[in-house]
Amino acid sequence: MLIEGMRSRLDTAATGVGNYLIKARTDVIARRPDGSISVNTQGIIYPP
Repeated sequence: MLIEGMRSRLDTAATGVGNYLIKARTDVIARRPDGSISVNTQGIIYPP
């Protein structure tokens, strides 16, 4: 039960971070024509 609760919170937090990156960091995140997402790890490790 405790593990399920933690998993839910982690999923929510990860979703929030992902949504932020998709909206705010277009220099790092790019949506491909097929709907998948491409991440520029150089932009995350060495911010502009």
